[in-house]
Amino acid sequence: MSSNPRCDAMIVNARFRRQSMTGVQRYAAEICNRLCDTVTEIIPPSQWGSGIRGHVWEQIVLPRSARRNVLWSPCNSGPIRCRNHVITVHDMAVFDVPEGFTASFRCLYQYLLPRLARNAAMVLTVSEFSKCRLVDVTGINPEKIVVIPNGVSTAFLADRQEDPHQSSNVPIEYAGPYLLAVGSLSPRKNISGLIDAWKRLYASGGTKTAKLFIVGGESPAVFGKNLLVNSGQFDIHFLGRVGDAKLANLYDKAICYINPSFYEGFGLPLIESFAAGCPVICSDRTAFPEVGGDVAEYFDPGNVDSIAHAIEVAIDRYQDSTIRAKQSAIVKARSKLYSWDRSADAVKAALSQVIARGE
Repeated sequence: MSSNPRCDAMIVNARFRRQSMTGVQRYAAEICNRLCDTVTEIIPPSQWGSGIRGHVWEQIVLPRSARRNVLWSPCNSGPIRCRNHVITVHDMAVFDVPEGFTASFRCLYQYLLPRLARNAAMVLTVSEFSKCRLVDVTGINPEKIVVIPNGVSTAFLADRQEDPHQSSNVPIEYAGPYLLAVGSLSPRKNISGLIDAWKRLYASGGTKTAKLFIVGGESPAVFGKNLLVNSGQFDIHFLGRVGDAKLANLYDKAICYINPSFYEGFGLPLIESFAAGCPVICSDRTAFPEVGGDVAEYFDPGNVDSIAHAIEVAIDRYQDSTIRAKQSAIVKARSKLYSWDRSADAVKAALSQVIARGE
């Protein structure tokens, strides 16, 4: 991790090393960990890693450190005026679902993203859906954009070595059949719609003793709706943030994974579920049909009845061990389309192409 990169090197904007782990940071870490012999990471001092200071570091300090080498920024932000810059833009959510962000974040990224995309030597993104939205919003040439899908961490593979310390995946009082959802309480994740559908089914007996486990950040105050109130009486349990090993065990034992999101540039938990052999029911919008193909089962996330029906069908179907085992084999096969090794190779090839062009 040198601060004095060699000439013609592949340099990485490693501000993500100072940030908490979400899907975007996982993407950066998984790929950089595989390219460690061929890239040089530039990491800001800890006090300059986040917030407005992080952006100041990216715009002023980072370009000087990168100099004339090819710079890759993997997490939606980077220096606007930097020669040989490659930027990964994961989605255009700040334009498409602006209500899911604070006013300051929304304004900053609505300013940054179009300028970064237009000025970059190349733009990487994670799905054809996100590529289309990038073109629509920024007007850049689609030939400038390279689609490189996300991969699956080995922590989620069905044949992984299970961590014995994580084998008890939930508190004993939560024991029993369950559906699993993974997502924050941001409005675009539509956890509120899922909860409404679940409560409706619960009232009619449609959940049939199954529980709903929700993994993710618990920040209801940020989004203005406290979804945690009285949830336990409907057998809805918020587990908060969990580590990869525990999440993998939750996928393993779930009836199915459910994702009701209105908007995703990719949807990493879908392929994590697939890799763990967990059946998936999910929203039929944005990148989900592209990623899930014909092995996921879809519903309209804007229709509570559609979500409730999908839940009821899944509970009936996948509590049958034979049916679940058959579907498990199908989704595992789908997961093999997504590999961090292949993603890392594709990123390396893209950076090498920019070096070869000598832009």
